[in-house]
Amino acid sequence: MNGIAKSLLLAGAGCLAMSAVALAGTVRFVPESADPDAPRLDVGGAAIAVLALVALVFSVIEAPTYGWLAARTVAGLALAVVLVIAFVIWELRQSNPLLDPRVFHERTLTAGTMSILVQFFAFYGYTFIILQYLQLVRGATPLLAAVEVLPLAATMMPTSRLAPRLAARFGSRRVCAAGLTLIAAGLAIVAQLDASSSY
Repeated sequence: MNGIAKSLLLAGAGCLAMSAVALAGTVRFVPESADPDAPRLDVGGAAIAVLALVALVFSVIEAPTYGWLAARTVAGLALAVVLVIAFVIWELRQSNPLLDPRVFHERTLTAGTMSILVQFFAFYGYTFIILQYLQLVRGATPLLAAVEVLPLAATMMPTSRLAPRLAARFGSRRVCAAGLTLIAAGLAIVAQLDASSSY
């Protein structure tokens, strides 16, 4: 078993263990809060959304192996787009949609959603790549690589408490724009890493 497979196996086992602990804690300590009159789950919308995400994620993950212009990659990405369009059409016809596309007529909601999408796309991409870099290029063990990215969490926690205060003082638009600019600058710096870069 190679290093990547071992890392993925250890990460998966860790996630399963944490999920089991969280589930047990939820069942034991969190009181029931479900609305007894809640509408039925939009199963069709959920199924279409899951299929769209599977097509998208699988295509993006396999693209480096088969090529971005390979038929299977292009077909998978096209399928994801078709499924997203089908999801929107489906949701517009439901009385209790999983996600009502009409809410995105509100410009501030759309801007905030796009901001979060960009941030999480960049963050998860960074997390995936940096852990590969630390293990495969710098030779760190999976545990050491995880410890080496802890400073990221140590800075994100206090700054997340600071962000609402900054937004109240300077306005959410300025704070979001500044945050996205800082993220872009940080990723531009990280993009300069090579095999000889120090920790």
